[in-house]
This record gives sequence, C-alpha cells and structure tokens, in this order.
Amino acid sequence: MKHIDIKPPQTIDDLRIRHHKVLTDTQFQGEVTVRQMCEFVAGITDTDLVKIHTVDIQDVIKIFHHCIGLFADFKKDEKPKEVIEIEGVYYHKVNPHKVASGWHIDLDSLPKDPKPTLLMALLYIPKGVYGQLDENQNIKFPIAEREKIFEKHFKLTDFLSATAFFLRKLKK
Repeated sequence: MKHIDIKPPQTIDDLRIRHHKVLTDTQFQGEVTVRQMCEFVAGITDTDLVKIHTVDIQDVIKIFHHCIGLFADFKKDEKPKEVIEIEGVYYHKVNPHKVASGWHIDLDSLPKDPKPTLLMALLYIPKGVYGQLDENQNIKFPIAEREKIFEKHFKLTDFLSATAFFLRKLKK
C-alpha cells in the first residue's frame, strides 16, 4: 500500500474557520459510515477525497476520532478575544455601541445565513474607524479582503467563542 502523508490538526488551535462547515455538518453526527468518516477526514485535513480512499481504514478511523476528541476540553462560553493577530496585523473586536453607522447598515444587510468569515470580518477590524476611507476615497479595510485572510487564518476556537458570546447577548 502506498504511503500517503495526511496532516490532521494536532490541537484544537490548528483548526481554522474554514473547518466550521465540516465540523457542523449533521451527516457527521451520531453513527457514521466509513464513507462519512472519509469525507470528514478529507474536509478536516484539506486532502482530496480520492486520496483518502487509498488510506488504510484504521488510519482513517484514528484520524476521525482524534479530530472529534480535540473538542473534549473546549469551553465555547469563554469571552471572545478583544484583539486577534493574524499575519502581523492586529484585528480589534468591534464594540457595536461605539462603531460608525456604516457598520450597522452592513450588519442589517447580512444574508439570512451568512458565512462565518463574513461575520468575523464584520466583527473584527484593523485598528481604525469602520468604513474609513483612504486618500482616494476608497474603503481602507474592505470586508472582502478580511474574509479572504480570515478563511485561511482565523482560528475556529475564536469564531466559536465570538458567536456563542453574541448569541447570548442577542437573547438578552
């Protein structure tokens, strides 16, 4: 059998916001089939599913259980971070009571079920004023650019803490 190097996340901090979709997919809850385990492992390791199909089943099961076990000690109710550093840039959590009106307009314009990256791009901004313009009257820190960066680098644990915190706030 050909050796395929699959790199599962070692700790929960290795998971990124892009993993949210596979981790919340209801097909992976409860009893799962071998096919579902393979799909899960492919999604969580960013490995092509065809390659996963060539991996020994015991290794797939081991990776599957390891990834599920990463959440054993996770406390989703922790307060979200005020500042997050990604690639040397510090992103500050927006205070909805002290932010520009453009932020509230963008919040009201969100689709019914927004992508996690869009939510975090709205919630965390580089230091400055939301919707700040540069010398050419272009938005200085566009949401779309943050979404691309957050897709690759935003920690899943930070996303889960932020959404749990704001859901509790909304209920109040």
